[in-house]
Amino acid sequence: MNIAALDRRLRALAERFLSLAGRRIGRTAAFWVLPLLNVALLVLVFLIAARAAGAVFGLVLAAVTFFNFHVFENSVIIMSDLPSMGLLLLAAFLVHRNGLSAKPIRSLLAGACFGPSRLLGFFRFLRPP
Repeated sequence: MNIAALDRRLRALAERFLSLAGRRIGRTAAFWVLPLLNVALLVLVFLIAARAAGAVFGLVLAAVTFFNFHVFENSVIIMSDLPSMGLLLLAAFLVHRNGLSAKPIRSLLAGACFGPSRLLGFFRFLRPP
């Protein structure tokens, strides 16, 4: 199968998925993307911090992350910063889990999450205001 045929098949599959999602969820589905990404980001922050230093530290760090200016700002503006930070944290979580019990699939998934996070541009979260 060549690249053009694969591209056509992937586009057709994406269009079918989006049309089904649109029918099932409705026209307001796009408004749920940012809140769900925010919740996923905070859950990942909590999981990483709770495993490293305890549940109380995880809750405090999740609250501090939520009220961080850049995270709070991007929770209402559709940009690529929030998904890229979520992918970066997912990669960190997978690397941490892989350190506890090594499995090659976790390393592969961590790399698959870290690459797109760099492409999406998470640097905004790392620089001082």
